[in-house]
Amino acid sequence: MGENNTDHLARNIVKRANALNISIARLCRDAGVPRKWFERFKRRTPSSVESYIKIESQLLKLEKEQAIQARVAFICPRTLERRTGVIKQHNGIQYIFCPETSDSYPVSAVIDLQYITQ
Repeated sequence: MGENNTDHLARNIVKRANALNISIARLCRDAGVPRKWFERFKRRTPSSVESYIKIESQLLKLEKEQAIQARVAFICPRTLERRTGVIKQHNGIQYIFCPETSDSYPVSAVIDLQYITQ
């Protein structure tokens, strides 16, 4: 995975423990993990963690691609014409982008929303 990812993971654990005012030694002891393991972890990410991160990254990528590729047919609330578009999400709000008109509509505003199978 490389040094940057290891640094990020280890720093994140230290940062969160510090926010709770808990030492790494105590955190490891309470979790039943040897402190030496964490020290080795800071130097190099174990292969099992690397594999998990790779799988998780790929899954997130595929989920994002699928969400972007969700094509729909709908009746435009402004013109009442049948259009096709793509469902996207921004700040937790789903909207439909219509490439024909470059307009965007909240999903709740469109009429007769139908998913187009690919």
